[in-house]
Amino acid sequence: MPSISMSPVVSLPKPSISMSPVGEVPWGQDASITCSISTQHLGGTFTLQQTSGSSKKTKASSTNSVTFNILQVNFGDEGSYQCQYQTGVSGRDFSSNLSDSVRLSVTVPLQQPNISLTSPNKGLVWGPEGEEVTRGYSFVFTCSISSHYPGGVFFLVSSGSGLNNTKPAVDHSASFDFPWAEYEHLGNYVCVYQVTLSARRFTSIETPSITVTIKMSVRLNDYENNTNGDDDDVYENVDPAHTEKLREEAGRVEEEEYDVYGESEINEDDGHDSDQEEETSDDEDDYENVTQQLVEANVDI
Repeated sequence: MPSISMSPVVSLPKPSISMSPVGEVPWGQDASITCSISTQHLGGTFTLQQTSGSSKKTKASSTNSVTFNILQVNFGDEGSYQCQYQTGVSGRDFSSNLSDSVRLSVTVPLQQPNISLTSPNKGLVWGPEGEEVTRGYSFVFTCSISSHYPGGVFFLVSSGSGLNNTKPAVDHSASFDFPWAEYEHLGNYVCVYQVTLSARRFTSIETPSITVTIKMSVRLNDYENNTNGDDDDVYENVDPAHTEKLREEAGRVEEEEYDVYGESEINEDDGHDSDQEEETSDDEDDYENVTQQLVEANVDI
């Protein structure tokens, strides 16, 4: 009776699968998935399959494990992944069952931006209610963020003035210039960063607010320090209450000057008139004496 050749039957265990980093992967960073199997039948291939997509990668291995690298992950790499192991024994190919699945999630973590305020021509001071900018001076808001995402835009938003300006990020920062401070610029200012990745838009939380108040610029003539005799104007930064105080003091000085100099001039004029009246009276007396003598002489003749 002829002998019947029986082909060996190979039973392969289910592979195991792991991912690094575990959990969410920031957009643009690298991730890796490792497939491994516990078997004596080595020299096979591992297949990594994206169950929710069409991605499929295969690697041969002389050991019992292999690692698949996913470089600069994006939203197209999101999904669940499974491993499968295949090997050949006695001219036949054997495949394992699919492994459990791991899920790759892509996230876009955005840090809170920074905001700062400067004045190139030194029109900025710190006041009790926030930053004070003198009217007519320039000021600049700068928004910045620590991020590895390309591009993006910054929004400068003011709750008081209703301003909403947008500028593209250059080296992860943007500057908003205000050449001339006006009262309409009063308000609270914040920065917000926004970036678009793979057709998806992501927005950061807003920065802490900076409160801007506008101070009036009062023009005064500095007579005491003007030793050269020219009438240059000196500008000082004062608030409205101080301005009113200066006006009241100026009014009191004018009244005092009027009281002193006005009475003195009147007294001097009065004395001068009295002297003139006395001189006139003496002249008239002399004239009368001479006339009387002439009359008496004529009578004697």
